[in-house]
Amino acid sequence: MLKSLARNSSIYYISTILTKGISFFLLPLYTSVLSTNDYGILNLISIFSTVILILFTLQVGQGVGRFYGELKSRDDLRIYTSTVAIFSLCSFGAYTIASLLFLPQIAVYLNLGKTAALFAILSVTLNGLFYMSQNQLAGKLKPLQEVLASMTYNLITISCTLYYLVVLDYGILGVFLAQCLGAFFGILVGYVFTFTDFSLYFSKNVFKTLIKYSLPLIPGAMSVFIYSFTDQICIKEMLGLSSLGVYSVGSKIASILAFTGLGVSAALTPLIYRHYSEDETPEKIALLFRIYSGFSFVLLVFLSFFAGQLISLLTSSEYAEATQIIPFLLLAIYLNGLTFFFPGLSLSKKTKRMSLISIIAGLLNVIFNVILIPSYGIFAAAVVTCISYGINFFLLYYFSQKEYFINVSLIPHLICSFLFLVATYTLDYFDVNNFLRWISFAICSGVGILFILQKRDFSFIKKKLNSWF
Repeated sequence: MLKSLARNSSIYYISTILTKGISFFLLPLYTSVLSTNDYGILNLISIFSTVILILFTLQVGQGVGRFYGELKSRDDLRIYTSTVAIFSLCSFGAYTIASLLFLPQIAVYLNLGKTAALFAILSVTLNGLFYMSQNQLAGKLKPLQEVLASMTYNLITISCTLYYLVVLDYGILGVFLAQCLGAFFGILVGYVFTFTDFSLYFSKNVFKTLIKYSLPLIPGAMSVFIYSFTDQICIKEMLGLSSLGVYSVGSKIASILAFTGLGVSAALTPLIYRHYSEDETPEKIALLFRIYSGFSFVLLVFLSFFAGQLISLLTSSEYAEATQIIPFLLLAIYLNGLTFFFPGLSLSKKTKRMSLISIIAGLLNVIFNVILIPSYGIFAAAVVTCISYGINFFLLYYFSQKEYFINVSLIPHLICSFLFLVATYTLDYFDVNNFLRWISFAICSGVGILFILQKRDFSFIKKKLNSWF
């Protein structure tokens, strides 16, 4: 399991660096060519796309990941894959038709022209289909093929964005055009790798199995959406698109931390489903949890201590306020990344309890965002987001441990998180120079590593490094 995880994770990480990394470094282009209003609109479309994925996929993608490894024959694979594909085409076709009927109203709400709104709608459709095609490759444990499709999507999107924004000066319309082209070719590459898996057969029994597993996840998924995006929706409605644009830049910089989890989560989840019944699997997951969380903490500290410098380097002075929200957004992403290591509720198929946990976190997020954002602005939104992610993580951890126990302690993580926040805002309050920030970073990250990792973890890391070099 560990060898497969290392191999698959490395492939996903390379993809992340080559695609998501390039996308991140386009941030200066976005913030220089697009206004804060336009950047806020892009973020609003991203939120809208998430809702569509939840509602029109009926969370069938979750079922794909859960049951794919249990298919025994080629015929089962073809029936399963075709059922999912036909359902996806029908559901996203229904979304597209419904959206086109309300195109004028959507254009007004998004503050876009009809042409830009049309391509925004199409980009959501194509991105949804691309997401479903990636699920299939992930379920088959084909990371290299999944990465090639993802790289195609990202590289075409990025190159077309540059062309439409810089050369043709299309503005926000150019971003939507680029996303449509990227998703189309990403789907095409995914189909090349999987076309032998398809037929025109739709199985009611397969669909019922998927729906039985996935439907209880919809309330939870909507709650995840709520506690992930309520802050941004409230900012848009209460403070305006410009404030949303500033908040979105802070989220973009904080999302660098999510890169550490993309490779691990993409590779770990299918492997857990295949190996969870083996006696040594819980201990392997515990080892990976400590190593992952320890080194993620180092990146967390770096991004927080040097957030101001990153904002100055990558954006204009219009986005300087984003510096204050980044530490809490980073901590939220850090906690969210740890949830992958506690699969108990998913393995026991207790999806209703998973949904209930998300609903609790989502309701608290809504209540406190509505109360606090009008008075305390985007800083309150970041703090509330962090708290709701924390509630979701600790409840998921508590109930998952009852179903599938992973022998880890969260106390070191709590201590390190508290010290991290104190150190970050102390450095900002006294406006400490870069030299002292580097010293503080070395001390804080070193303490975090010593707190989180155990002695045997260092021995394991040393052994692996010696075998590699």
